Amino acid sequence: MDNKSSIFTKRVIGVILLGTLIPLAISLILSAIYNGRVLLEENISLQSHRLSYTVQHVNSQFAAISDTLRAFSKQSDMQELFDGTGQTNEKAVSAALADLCYIYPSYANAYICSVASGQVYSAYPETDGVVSYEELLGSGWYAGITHQYGYTASTYPFSHGSYLACVLPQRDPVTLQFVGYYMVKVKTTMFGDAFEAFSDDDTALHCITTGGEMIAEQSPAPEVDYARVAAIVAGEPGNGSIRYEDVIICWKSLSHADILIFSLVPRYTWQLRNMLPSMVGALLAALCITAGLYFSITYLRQFLRPVNRLAETMQNANLNQLERIEPTLRNDEIAILERCYNNMVDNFNQLLDREYRASLAAQEAQINSLQLQINPHFVNNTLQMIGAIAVERNMMDVYELLQSFSSMFYYCLKFKGNIVSLQDELDYLASYIMIQKERYPDKFEISIQVDEQVKAYEIPKMALQPIVENCFTHAFRHSKDVWRIRITAALSGCGCEIRIEDNGCGMAPDDLRALRSKVQEVGGTDQFTYSGSIGLRNVNTRMRLLYGGAYQLQIDSAAGVGTTVIMRIPNNSKGASAHDQADDSGR
Repeated sequence: MDNKSSIFTKRVIGVILLGTLIPLAISLILSAIYNGRVLLEENISLQSHRLSYTVQHVNSQFAAISDTLRAFSKQSDMQELFDGTGQTNEKAVSAALADLCYIYPSYANAYICSVASGQVYSAYPETDGVVSYEELLGSGWYAGITHQYGYTASTYPFSHGSYLACVLPQRDPVTLQFVGYYMVKVKTTMFGDAFEAFSDDDTALHCITTGGEMIAEQSPAPEVDYARVAAIVAGEPGNGSIRYEDVIICWKSLSHADILIFSLVPRYTWQLRNMLPSMVGALLAALCITAGLYFSITYLRQFLRPVNRLAETMQNANLNQLERIEPTLRNDEIAILERCYNNMVDNFNQLLDREYRASLAAQEAQINSLQLQINPHFVNNTLQMIGAIAVERNMMDVYELLQSFSSMFYYCLKFKGNIVSLQDELDYLASYIMIQKERYPDKFEISIQVDEQVKAYEIPKMALQPIVENCFTHAFRHSKDVWRIRITAALSGCGCEIRIEDNGCGMAPDDLRALRSKVQEVGGTDQFTYSGSIGLRNVNTRMRLLYGGAYQLQIDSAAGVGTTVIMRIPNNSKGASAHDQADDSGR
């Protein structure tokens, strides 16, 4: 018993643990997921603002270069280089370009390309990346410039090192034909200055072309595949963020340039940020829940100790004489349980004593009854003998009546139990109707229609005869017309439906309600009978004991029209093997 009591205690404790730990675990997991998402969004937002400031800073520098080139192009002697109206003074052009580079130290060199003069002018002569005009014309970079209509910045392919070419194309104002360009070569260190102005300890900024060529980076990152990054963001808008493998890429594109600046946020960065508060919260929650569970389980064991004691007492009880338990000094449900158990023990012991006395009295009565009992088989055999005499004397009507009565009498002896098949009950009912026809000759007609599928259904013995008998005792007693009884049994829904209809006097609504209420009563003290509402109530009670709530009894009636009794029996066909075995001894 101690083991079983401990099982109950463990189950109660287990329910408390599950009811506490599972919601706690779910809340911690959801909280960690939510915090992770919030921190991730904050990190992405931080990187987006950082990129915005950086791009804005770089764009402002590009805009300043654009304004400088436009102002420089307004000089009249510069315009003559493109329309071919003046004489070209190469030294003067180079000097003007040198002055421009002197004013703006960030310019590594300045160039003018004139289609009309077929020459490229520069501020300073170069020993690295020198290209002739003819080589320039055949380059893809130059072809791309000829299709530009406005200021643009791109990488300069004719110089070794990190340089950007800021180009202002020139076109004929009438024909819009490309006539040359102004260009300054700028070191990519300008990005480094912008990167440092908006630096971050966790992530580095990178600048690449849309083709994946690296221009500048805040710190070396050999593991970064720039071409892959460019391919990922190629189909996206000019700025945004996207998850890729274990990093989050945040990028923004520059104005007037096929260049983008991006940052890679390693997923472990924000995971570590999220892990610390989550772990601290989980640790505090674990400590609190552990302390709470310890005190709860300790109190629960004290609370369940009387229940376990009561269970042990009941387990070891002697059914011949139950023993009371000593109540505890409590004022709660446990005390009520102990008090009720003691009352139950007292009542049980008293009932046991009464039952013992009643059993002795019943045994004495049974002995007396057996002494006076007539062997029912003797009665049945006597009826058979009388029937044989009737046949010998050609009294066939008497023989048929005796045969019907003998069948009814034998039906009561044949089945030891109380459950028969519908077919057996119909055979018994046929014998009863045969006798009633002799009692009321030519006064009633009866119709019986039964489907073969329902003949094996099981019902209590003598369940239909009391209902048919009510037709003769109540429905037809004031009727002068031909009495009609119709009995049908067929499959309906999930079972069998039996209908018994008559064309008798019927009932008024108040009488019908009273009958329905009387039939539904359970546990009445009336002696068993087959007539009137008590007979219907007994049939209904036995049906409910056999089938439970699945069985339904419906009574419909109208004054002057007739009465219909409908019995709905759930599917229970089990074949003849489930029927009570016949007792043919003495037959």
